[in-house]
Amino acid sequence: MTGCLRTRTASPREQFLQTVSDRAAYAKVYEVSPESLREQEERLFSLVKRIVQNVREVNRTTTNNPSLDQGLIRIERKTEGLYQERLKLIESLEQHYNQKTDAILFFHFWPNDEKQQVGYVIIRSGVPIYTELLW
Repeated sequence: MTGCLRTRTASPREQFLQTVSDRAAYAKVYEVSPESLREQEERLFSLVKRIVQNVREVNRTTTNNPSLDQGLIRIERKTEGLYQERLKLIESLEQHYNQKTDAILFFHFWPNDEKQQVGYVIIRSGVPIYTELLW
């Protein structure tokens, strides 16, 4: 009787890490989807809006400080801008992503004392086809 050979399909994460020369420099690598990214951004945006609203209510019922209100307005504008930027990034990933053949990986690359890179890479058949850096 001959032995059975089991083949294990490598995950997109493993496939990606097999293509890089400095595997240990990747502090984080995990798979995400456009939907999960969008949900995360919506949760964060909603959380900040609720916090700002709560601070605004406390300010109105206590000190009614106009400079605090101005600060809250700046926070709201900045949050909205960041939210829109992230939605554009997700849309860019979606333009290059085929749900049937690809995987999207979040990565945090941190080689020794060199500059860090954080972003997303789309993998197709183990090969990176598109990268979007956050910083």
